[in-house]
Amino acid sequence: MTSLIVQDGLGSKQMVSNKTGITARCLIGIASIACLICINANFIYKSQFATKGADSKKADLSFESSIIQEGQAEGKHDYGEGRYLQQIESNAVEERKNAFICITGQLGRLELENKMQNIIKPLRQSGYHISVAIVMSKGKPNFTHSAAKEERYDHLRKAIEYLRSLPYVRVLNPAWTAYYPIKNPNPPAVYYVGLKKHDDGKLDEVFERAENHVRMFDSYQRCWDVERKDALTQYPGVEAPPPAHDVYIRIREDVGLTKPLNMTMVNQFRTFSQSKWNPKIMITSDCRTWGGINDRMAIISPAAAQEYFLNPFQALAVDPYRGFGKSGKNKIDWDKISNTEGLLKSLYEASDIHIIQSEYLRGVKRIIIKKEGNKLIDAFHHADNTAFCPDDTH
Repeated sequence: MTSLIVQDGLGSKQMVSNKTGITARCLIGIASIACLICINANFIYKSQFATKGADSKKADLSFESSIIQEGQAEGKHDYGEGRYLQQIESNAVEERKNAFICITGQLGRLELENKMQNIIKPLRQSGYHISVAIVMSKGKPNFTHSAAKEERYDHLRKAIEYLRSLPYVRVLNPAWTAYYPIKNPNPPAVYYVGLKKHDDGKLDEVFERAENHVRMFDSYQRCWDVERKDALTQYPGVEAPPPAHDVYIRIREDVGLTKPLNMTMVNQFRTFSQSKWNPKIMITSDCRTWGGINDRMAIISPAAAQEYFLNPFQALAVDPYRGFGKSGKNKIDWDKISNTEGLLKSLYEASDIHIIQSEYLRGVKRIIIKKEGNKLIDAFHHADNTAFCPDDTH
């Protein structure tokens, strides 16, 4: 019987999910993430934080925690019952703060200004070395509720040049042009038939949606290809180098944040990611989850990065029935999949990645161009005015 007691001094809450389906309300930060490693055991968890506000760049954090378990000797890495831990010990190197950002999608929808202001700039101000990959496919996307032509960049070169003009951004793109998307992805029937059960559209329309999902996941693995090429340059002579960055962020090309990225959350996430447990964890917004996880943006630990970027394509384009995780036996329950959000949640849990659906990553909204008088401006899509967050009252 698993029991979980969480006591905190701040009172903030978020959803924590793991492969066993257990959820808990925890405080964001190192202390709350720490409860993930003990999710399968009985323990008592206490933390005290003193902050100057969740979004403060100068948040003063103090950390006290005790995780009490009984039984086995310390040092094993199964995080099962019987582990005794007195306090989190971080192996983080303060000087090393490398962030990898991969922007995925279609060139015709690409927006960068919001991402620069609300993601790249806060990371830079917190001392991160920033590497960016822009993984864009060719093609003319169709836009709904658009008052003007959406394309901000008619060639990927212009977007790359914009980022390269920022002295604190290292652009990792291997090419100056967008790539051609997969022509006939051929998604598995078990997936698009599941989508059709919850979609009143015609089967060929649902099949086309499923094809686009395969293309989307192809962009994920292209992110990892870029990262691996960069890792080889950072670890010369190493055939299979470790992750080259400390924080991984993937964000969709047409979305931005309503306020700057919460760096208290990011810094604590990085610190715990570099702890001796080397945890496989990721953060997504707790809003617009549709029974799964919000797929617009994610923050991923180094230990989880490879599976985060590669496994979606493996599941939807290679073998939908293969096993995932350390055992290689965790499989997707396709009978319960009705959308990409649900697929990603099931897949990442099967991959032994602990998912944190956080209220501190809200306001991830689509950006469109609209007319304001005689001007064209970037604005958040009106359909995102309703956030669909856990505490919405409507």
